Amino acid sequence: MPSIEDTLRHLYSLEGRAVKPGLSRTRRLLAAAGEPQRAFRSVVVGGTNGKGSVCAMIHSVLCRAGLRAGLYTSPHLVRFNERIRIGSGPGSGGGVAPMISDDEVAGLFEYVSSLAGPGGDGPTFFEYTTVMALEHFRRSAVDAAVLEVGMGGRLDAVNAVEEPVVTVITSVGLDHTRFLGSTVEEVAAEKAGIIKEGVPVVTAVERPGALSVIERRAARAGAPLYRLGREFGFTERGAGVFDYRSIGGERVEAIEVGLGGAHQLRNAACAAAAVELMADAGLPVGLDSLRAALEGCCWPGRFEVVSTSPLVVLDCAHNPDAAAALAAALRALEYERLILVIGVLADKDAGRILSSLVPLADLVVLTRPRCARAADPARLEAPAMRYGGRTLVCEPVGDAVKLALERARTGDAVCVTGSVYTVGEAAAAITPAAAASPQAPPGPSAPGPATANPAPAGR
Repeated sequence: MPSIEDTLRHLYSLEGRAVKPGLSRTRRLLAAAGEPQRAFRSVVVGGTNGKGSVCAMIHSVLCRAGLRAGLYTSPHLVRFNERIRIGSGPGSGGGVAPMISDDEVAGLFEYVSSLAGPGGDGPTFFEYTTVMALEHFRRSAVDAAVLEVGMGGRLDAVNAVEEPVVTVITSVGLDHTRFLGSTVEEVAAEKAGIIKEGVPVVTAVERPGALSVIERRAARAGAPLYRLGREFGFTERGAGVFDYRSIGGERVEAIEVGLGGAHQLRNAACAAAAVELMADAGLPVGLDSLRAALEGCCWPGRFEVVSTSPLVVLDCAHNPDAAAALAAALRALEYERLILVIGVLADKDAGRILSSLVPLADLVVLTRPRCARAADPARLEAPAMRYGGRTLVCEPVGDAVKLALERARTGDAVCVTGSVYTVGEAAAAITPAAAASPQAPPGPSAPGPATANPAPAGR
């Protein structure tokens, strides 16, 4: 069996194959593996923002209900292994569920490689990892798995899972426009591609044009559609607390959500609706598991407080909608000054991201994650100054975080954001033990151990 270093070197070498639309390669691999995705029940979660948090919440509920549950998400923050997790029983759900081991990663990659064969129209990085996750869940005899769509939906490898119990579309906004389209309606059409014939759909999409696309797609597929604010809903009771109005009309009061930010209440309501529909499909879950599961759920890098003195928040906001949600969450905090550490990718709408966040900051530290697509922080300085920020440029991310912490006084807050890559490097710098295992191939063009996320439209 190859080492974890050799395995990841092979996986990351597939970056050049990254975008090859179509499900045929994934379907061929799954057929060759004996259709592992049919060994367990699944829920597929897509959307522009919030899908990772919703996955973590649903997974937490499944574990709290006593099920053995798989969780497949992307990209990772620090270690590749974070993408594939299995939890079983209370306390093992959400982001704290045990991740796959190095030996399991290596063994699964060797197995899937044997199915793919040499040369030709080989699988992409994400196609490999998706089949590896599904095979791991089958070998581990999970009862159910929560699967996060990578990008879009219609042609995403996760969409090769053809018989989910329920699908979820959290939100639709402009992101990955090079691949998904330049209007919210075009993006919505790609997201709606995960809707299956007769399979119920949960959505929190608000934009009328995008919602209309989803409604039409669900109607054509005969898929029951459950919309936030109509078939189910919530009422905010205070910071991180809400009342849930279920699909069945039941009211569950004063549910606390462990994930920070008012936007997580919408995500929690989506997760609750999905759990209801999973129960309707025969899975032994219900609203009785909801309260403790949502309160105890964590999801690294999503308005994650990693220090209280000074207050340090990590958030993977990587597009305008996510930046606006982060800004609202930051306004709800108490601090004297805000120091913003931000590094974005060049293919993102940096101007709109900065316009939401920079006006809140007393100091903006512009940085660059170790990613070939990262934006030059020097080119972000002028746009940042337009929004009133006092700016500094500091690379790499670890040094930028160190600088921010040195400038922070008692009562100040530091927020690191802009990309999963940026937050991953910051997390590794703040807690070096998290990146102790070798996770990336050597060489000047290789991603560093904290940010080895080769997916081409990553965050």
